[in-house]
Amino acid sequence: MTPLMNLLSEDVILWADGGGKVKQAALRPIRGRDAVARFSLGTKRFWPENARIEPGEVNGQAALIIRAGEKAFAVFTIDVEQEQIQAIRIIANPEKLARI
Repeated sequence: MTPLMNLLSEDVILWADGGGKVKQAALRPIRGRDAVARFSLGTKRFWPENARIEPGEVNGQAALIIRAGEKAFAVFTIDVEQEQIQAIRIIANPEKLARI
């Protein structure tokens, strides 16, 4: 967890969009280095077994796309300032991912 904590700013915020269809998605923004790190590490256990991560672009922003087979499982975008992650946005809403 320490390497992840070192990448996050103290005031980092994580937003998750599960569209009410992904029960592991946070319903409210998660704030703070410790809370974001714990949530991020805890949600990885819900990834499909055959998941792979690939770089991509979503809405004009660099993104990490997590795929299970050819289907997008989630998309992560991050905002970085002064070499620390300030914000993380996760899209897990299957309806929004259908176009990825």
